[in-house]
Amino acid sequence: MIESVIQLDTGEGIQTVLAKHPDEHGPFPVVVMFHDGPGMREATHEVMRRIAQEGYYVVAPDRYHRLGEQLHVEPAEMFKPGNEELRDQMFGWLMGTSEDAVAVDLAALLAYLANDPAATAGPRGCVGAGYDSMPSTRTYYFDDVKFIGQ
Repeated sequence: MIESVIQLDTGEGIQTVLAKHPDEHGPFPVVVMFHDGPGMREATHEVMRRIAQEGYYVVAPDRYHRLGEQLHVEPAEMFKPGNEELRDQMFGWLMGTSEDAVAVDLAALLAYLANDPAATAGPRGCVGAGYDSMPSTRTYYFDDVKFIGQ
């Protein structure tokens, strides 16, 4: 499996994008994966690897890049008694990132992928969990890129 980190200029800052795809020659169909509220962590990598093992080029943009690089918390830590401040911090990150900002980031990522030889130009998939299912749903409204399900 090929695993890489893309540093992408969104016009509103540099965004880290995790990328994974099979070792074989591409191009591969693209799946955009929005990480969940706790941020990009090992669980994000594990889900991405499972998708990539099925023959996809999966990319996960860092939703919180305007606040810091790859901010994350472990859910088990966040919900321990006495860690209310950590939980409040994560929800601050989540609620402090607008859907308009996510749309700007997605547009920059899609423009990048249009020139990436590992990515097919065909329909794309999109996944998100929890609160981040909202930006995954919003991607279906991008006029210039066909997502599966449109």
